[in-house]
Amino acid sequence: MKKLSILFLIVICSFLFSCTHKGNLSNQDTDYSKISIQSFLSAELITEYKKVLTELLAEPEDIDILKEIGKLYFFIGMENQRLENTNKAIDIFKKVLKDNPQCSEIRAYMGAAYTLKARDFPIKWLANITPLGFIRLFYVNEGIKKMNAAVKEEEMNPVIRSIRGNTCVNMPQIFGQFKKGLRDMELIISWIKKPEMNPQYADMLNDKSFKIFVYYYTGEAYLLQNKKQQPYSMFRLVKNINSDTPYGRAARRR
Repeated sequence: MKKLSILFLIVICSFLFSCTHKGNLSNQDTDYSKISIQSFLSAELITEYKKVLTELLAEPEDIDILKEIGKLYFFIGMENQRLENTNKAIDIFKKVLKDNPQCSEIRAYMGAAYTLKARDFPIKWLANITPLGFIRLFYVNEGIKKMNAAVKEEEMNPVIRSIRGNTCVNMPQIFGQFKKGLRDMELIISWIKKPEMNPQYADMLNDKSFKIFVYYYTGEAYLLQNKKQQPYSMFRLVKNINSDTPYGRAARRR
């Protein structure tokens, strides 16, 4: 009976992962419009990421360049849901952490990448009915542990908080990470409103691109909660900063 219960959990988690992260839709009536908005946004983001990636790959390799290349592969994998990009990101993150094991930001990215490996696991139908499903659960749990460890090491780092926050709000509800992720995003917004609360990262908190990222994905999180006003107040903030960006154009379609 215990084995059957565990297998059932794997099946449920596998199904939920196929429906979440860029597709966690709670209102069936808005499915198609949301998918359309997300598809346009993903396409624009991937184009921008690949352009920057091409430029960085032409640069002489050093640790800072390597970090950025890894992040770009991560974001491309997040958007196009292709495991090859996520695996490249993880390989680079491992290399960086081998030389710099105290790099909490890269550890957070590594954790988020592990959850993408679970989401984009190959031959999902087979994982749903065999012990391969345990591998997906391992990736999820390992990813959560790595992100939590990174936050614990640098609690005031808004980038690390945003990585964990955006990842957790998009995970299947069964893992119970949504509230933690939303708290991260709302904490960052409180810092953006009052940078003096986190003076060490005041420059980051005043960065327009970072604010757009945080506002947009916090709005997405509120949509998942079926909130009526909060999502659109976030999207308005995105448009007010710059409506002529991928996120700005997506916010205008809301």
